[in-house]
Amino acid sequence: MVNKVKLNQPNITLVVLGILLISIIVISTYWGMSYFESQMKENTNSLPKVIIGFPIQSLDAAPLMIAYEKGYFFSQGIDVQLVHLQSSEGALAVGSGKVDIDITGAVRLFGPIEKGVPVKMLSIMGDMSSHLFIRPSSNIITLKDLEGKRVSIGPAGSGGTRLKFMYILKKEGVDFNKIEFIDLEKMYLPMALMDKNTIDAALIDEPAYVDKAKEQGAIVLPYWYEKNYQKMPTGSSVAVNTNFLKDNEDSVAKFYKALIQAHQYLKSNPTESASIVTDYLKVNTNGAMNIKPEEFLKELNEGAVRYILWQDPTPIAELALINYEMGLSKRVLSLDDLYDLRFKSLLESAQSEIYGSTTN
Repeated sequence: MVNKVKLNQPNITLVVLGILLISIIVISTYWGMSYFESQMKENTNSLPKVIIGFPIQSLDAAPLMIAYEKGYFFSQGIDVQLVHLQSSEGALAVGSGKVDIDITGAVRLFGPIEKGVPVKMLSIMGDMSSHLFIRPSSNIITLKDLEGKRVSIGPAGSGGTRLKFMYILKKEGVDFNKIEFIDLEKMYLPMALMDKNTIDAALIDEPAYVDKAKEQGAIVLPYWYEKNYQKMPTGSSVAVNTNFLKDNEDSVAKFYKALIQAHQYLKSNPTESASIVTDYLKVNTNGAMNIKPEEFLKELNEGAVRYILWQDPTPIAELALINYEMGLSKRVLSLDDLYDLRFKSLLESAQSEIYGSTTN
């Protein structure tokens, strides 16, 4: 005998209504998300475009990565495209208009600017602290004592580092023609100084090699720190194509406002910032730059890497003079040749507000 179960009609109605309600919610949500995404795409497409180049292998551009990942450029009203360039490519790319803004070494811009390429610097982006290492038994006390010694400041192509050192030597009254400069790859500097004794002093700025030199017993010349030469800014600069700037000053101002937001976030949230930067580097180099967040945070806390919104650009002009005196340029580039200072007030104020000074 088969028992027949009589279904309750109201219950069936409730089930059907429930299914219909869920279906409506799902369809509405999908339609809403699709509409939102289309609106976002439409809004992004309507924003002014800014193409920014930077060397991804350098930590100098960390605030740029933070501004991009946190959506600060979009919130300021510009659609930014990041382009990863080698340091040697940046000056050519911004000068030719392939990118609108580029983060590159200041010294790399001297040649294009001298040739009349439409590019100028706007500000300094970041820098790594430099350290003049000596052997404890070297009897080097001041920079004047480097005369007659063998010194390496890295490979021959390290233009910015070389000019910075020449500028400091000139300031100290040192005759750099009396110094024997030895060209070495940066990784060999600690060993050449301590193990091989083939050089008497080494200028090192890469944090990993700084730590290696200290491990091997090298010491930083005390006089170097007394004069604060480790903080002399010659690292990465923000360069702009002047034709782009002429027609898009508002977009460049928004770029800087987003960058200021990134500096504020970096200052207030260093741990989260370290994760953002190291994740960006790992993803965008297919794992080639797999820096741990705590390693980046250590360099940040120790001042091995420094991020700057505004700093006096006069030393850069003085480097250009050294560049001329060394026969590397045919004329002296003035501060006006090198810089467009229209954003100075904005950046100087933000630098003071975030870091408490204009020197960081």
